[in-house]
Amino acid sequence: MSARLLLLIASAGCTLSTAYGDAVRSTGPSTNAPAPDTRSADTLPESPGVRRARNTAPYPTAPADPWAAVANDQPIHMSEEASKNWYVRTEPFACTAAADHCFLPGVWLVEQDAVRERPYRYAIAFGIGQEYLVSPPNSRASGAALKAITAYRTVPATKRHLVPGAMAMFLKFPDKHPRSGEEVFETSWSIGIVERVDWDMGFVFFVGQKDQAWISGVRVPVLAWRPGGKVTIVDGRKRDQLGVAVSEVTLP
Repeated sequence: MSARLLLLIASAGCTLSTAYGDAVRSTGPSTNAPAPDTRSADTLPESPGVRRARNTAPYPTAPADPWAAVANDQPIHMSEEASKNWYVRTEPFACTAAADHCFLPGVWLVEQDAVRERPYRYAIAFGIGQEYLVSPPNSRASGAALKAITAYRTVPATKRHLVPGAMAMFLKFPDKHPRSGEEVFETSWSIGIVERVDWDMGFVFFVGQKDQAWISGVRVPVLAWRPGGKVTIVDGRKRDQLGVAVSEVTLP
């Protein structure tokens, strides 16, 4: 994680938190967390420590259509009532690209203007509310102000999208994918410009960054929005070239 991020000691176990504007987020489970369970989320047993609501949707089985969160050239803003019920699954799960990295419907990766010019850029997952950026109420993440930001709709990396010069959001090595739906919101997604891709080894390298990332943990922005403007297509792609099929993604 960038040395420029604010690190807070959140518990006796030294869980780290990242300050993001008005939001404070955990960086996710420790490396001592149990191995992800790849069973369907609906078949997992309830345990006293799991913070989940009964009305949470199953984990995705395919990447979402990036246009599904857009209407009339604007993000679909969540109502206050919808944001209160925008629950995320918290049980361990292998959130691979085939499961759209467990992104909830309506998720955008948001970069704050204040960090855009820093050497190490990052984005955070949010929903777009009426006046605020929204996080699931049953996660450890917090909301943030809906100002001075760029929000991106992203898709899992494919050979069509992950090319030299493209902008990408990625999990820091050695993470290959999120380990639960909740972790999506509690993780900083690093931002970089693709320098080269080693499809055989499964790595992507970024301009000016010494560490590689696993392709399986990379997402590519295809739509962008700033408050007061319209949703636009990133990198001059065609409208029908944005979506991704399960057969195109890279798995760990």
